[in-house]
Amino acid sequence: MSTIEVDPAIFLSGSLALGAMIQADPELTPGTILELGEGQQGVIFRRDAQPKIAIKLEKSGNETKPKSLRHEYAMHQNVEAAFKKHREVFSNSKKAKVYVPSVSTLVSPRTEETEFPQVWKSIDENFPQYLDARGNIVFMDLIDPLPKDVRRALVAYYNPPDSEEVRDAILHTPSNMHCLIRPYLGRETGPLFQPGPAGPVFTMRNFPLYLSSILDLQLDTITFAIAIGRAFAIMHWGAGMDGVGVEFALGSALKPAHYWNQHQREVRLYLFDFGECQEIDLIREDMTPEVVYEFFKEAMVRGDNRFYIPHYSRWPELFGVFKKAYMEAGQKILREGGLSGIFDVERFLEEYEQYAKHMGF
Repeated sequence: MSTIEVDPAIFLSGSLALGAMIQADPELTPGTILELGEGQQGVIFRRDAQPKIAIKLEKSGNETKPKSLRHEYAMHQNVEAAFKKHREVFSNSKKAKVYVPSVSTLVSPRTEETEFPQVWKSIDENFPQYLDARGNIVFMDLIDPLPKDVRRALVAYYNPPDSEEVRDAILHTPSNMHCLIRPYLGRETGPLFQPGPAGPVFTMRNFPLYLSSILDLQLDTITFAIAIGRAFAIMHWGAGMDGVGVEFALGSALKPAHYWNQHQREVRLYLFDFGECQEIDLIREDMTPEVVYEFFKEAMVRGDNRFYIPHYSRWPELFGVFKKAYMEAGQKILREGGLSGIFDVERFLEEYEQYAKHMGF
């Protein structure tokens, strides 16, 4: 049924729930390469082929920096491996899961004439403005965006256009076609428009879904809090990563049981963007609990991390759900790794609350 015939709030309430099945009709010609925008390390593209892939092309000069694309590739591999190793953390819930897109290949410019000439040829032909930006390239699984009907409902609910022409322009902006939604459990409200050359722009790439909207749409905050709590625990105690700068976002994916129907997609919560992360070696002698706790709690209040985590004092019940999920997952991982006698997850979370309060958050 078209969203024109359905109240957009009702449509979004059913379409943004974790595990919801939604209809997604193809919008791009197979083989199309679309520029999505810039990340911390470089320019991001999507390629609609089989399999669909995301491509990151490193900015010129970034390869010599500590937080290079090569660094992000290594961090992504670590987190992906940890989520596979500890997948049983999510086994008792069908919906409270977080997925990490698989990262496959890092291509260096030095391999241009040998292994991957078609990569550079494709980039050069489609995006000649990046001819001088021959940095590293990383390929990973594409997080399928939320489909056009969801975008149409977002526009109708949050930014009703003056005309169909304006609406269609918003819906078909390339970056908006890759619609991912960030669930901000720790921020009640905030701006929906991003600065643009001609004024504020309504964008649906990394659309902020604030807690007030989550509640208004009657989405399941408990499931979100459990999933995000478990994900932070795996990052910290399974991958040994501080988690600085990571992103959580709602996207979609084909379920194995629905491969026969390419238009039916499941709404999922994804974790990605590890370029700012720092590896914390939990078994190194100088990494005492005090040092490790300091790294982790600082990361939890930096950037958007503090918006994904429910606020400890404003929404104590929801934070309690996050805390319980984090603690159960963290304790299990530490026991399995033989580190439960060294690190105390409950104490760490108490220190996090004190630290957040001290920082004025």
